[in-house]
Amino acid sequence: MTATTTRKGILTHVLTTLDIPEDVRSYIATQGIVSIGGLTSFKRSELEDLKTESSGVMKLGHCKSLELFTKWIKEYMKDHKNTLPTEWTTEFNENIWENYCLSQESTKDYDDSSHDPSKAMKSIIIHEPSSNVTNIKIDIKSYPLFDGKLTEWKGYKRQL
Repeated sequence: MTATTTRKGILTHVLTTLDIPEDVRSYIATQGIVSIGGLTSFKRSELEDLKTESSGVMKLGHCKSLELFTKWIKEYMKDHKNTLPTEWTTEFNENIWENYCLSQESTKDYDDSSHDPSKAMKSIIIHEPSSNVTNIKIDIKSYPLFDGKLTEWKGYKRQL
């Protein structure tokens, strides 16, 4: 078995991809978290308790990464008939993780209830660059209108 086919190997790969430092990975292991299932079963409040109990080893950013990974794995499993990745090194790597994080930040900014719903970005799906599939959904109402008159072009262009 290769390192990314064992429970411990997969967990190590995931935590490394999340850029979780070795001391935090060791702390997580001492808490009995030995698999992806164990890691993703933690609620936000439980992660915050772990952070508090870690005496400064775990930071807020680590908790946020773990929480966001839990969201990623749930979405992945929903899209893949409730199965985990079979080839972790290609299905969950730094590029995929970074794109996912950026997509969550993009949608978070636009999903804020204080924004005008007609200008909200509906969803973003970002795929790894090697994928030929790219889907971006936006609300067309968020684009300014151009009436076709040359005299109005300058004002229209400024709105973009």
